[in-house]
This record gives sequence, structure tokens and C-alpha cells, in this order.
Amino acid sequence: MEEASTPAGRAERADPFICDIRPLLKVPQIADLLGIRPRTVYDLVQRNNLPFVFKIGGSIRARPEDLEAWIAEQAQQASE
Repeated sequence: MEEASTPAGRAERADPFICDIRPLLKVPQIADLLGIRPRTVYDLVQRNNLPFVFKIGGSIRARPEDLEAWIAEQAQQASE
């Protein structure tokens, strides 16, 4: 395990459970980022028009990086 030095010179172990995972987005957050109503998010998910979303125990979630990539892809397609 990685060790870090402290000001007192003691060695402390780095926490192996700390990582750069961003929190998953919920429907209201997805809606805000897309500029649509939450109800529209539910409708789009039901029609499989938001491929980046998934369900956890029936709750719709999305990884921020997947949403950002999808938005960039949609923008690219719109400019062609």
C-alpha cells in the first residue's frame, strides 16, 4: 500500500478507497443538463432514446461522463 509522509515525519497509509468517481446523476439533474422537464426524461428513457441511462433498483441514473459524451455526439450529428 502507498504511504504518504506527514509533517511530523510519520508514515500514513493512503486510503485505497478514495477515487475520482463522480456521483451518478438523477432524473432532475439529467433534465437540467438537457434543458428538458423530468417527465420528458422518463418518456425518452421509456422509448430508449437516452442510451446512456441505466436503472438501479428502478431508479434512473446516468454517469456524468456518459451524458457529456452523448451531448457532444448529438451536437456533432446536428452540425453535419
